[in-house]
Amino acid sequence: MANDNTCHFTGQVKWYKERKISSTFGVISTRIELPKFEYDFNGEHYLVDNPFVWLSIKVSYDKPDIVRRLLEGCEKQRYIYIAGANVTDFLSDARDDNGNLIPGAPKKRKFSIEVNGGGVSFSEFPLPIINNCTIAGKVVSVDGPWLMLKTWYKAKKETKYRHVEVVTDSPLAEASL
Repeated sequence: MANDNTCHFTGQVKWYKERKISSTFGVISTRIELPKFEYDFNGEHYLVDNPFVWLSIKVSYDKPDIVRRLLEGCEKQRYIYIAGANVTDFLSDARDDNGNLIPGAPKKRKFSIEVNGGGVSFSEFPLPIINNCTIAGKVVSVDGPWLMLKTWYKAKKETKYRHVEVVTDSPLAEASL
């Protein structure tokens, strides 16, 4: 089975923060507002009125013109087209409703989207709506309609893995996979 984890979408930058990790590498964390949309799921109709995604744009300070273009587009809250982004996962400390750390609690898996700076384009005007992710991998767990997929990628000569949570239109049983 081929592994794939690729997203293409449009939206508008609503917040950003640059974080330099080293003298040559950094991340621009953004909140991208997406156009509202409707969908049908399990026989019910839903409206998502204020959708957004957290996007991490990886930047190389060896290419200052690209970094400057990205920061300017974010600062001006431009419309954005993302091509070739990946859903990625990370473990986060468990917190209570007030944001306080829960001592001894297991970490929670959270998800974000990341892209290299070359996969980002800006426009001063709204872009056609694009919202498409293709994700394939090995099913590692099933919880009702929720599947956890394990997708692989190469980092230099090493194989690494990302986990992606996907919802299906109907519950599945482990045995049916």
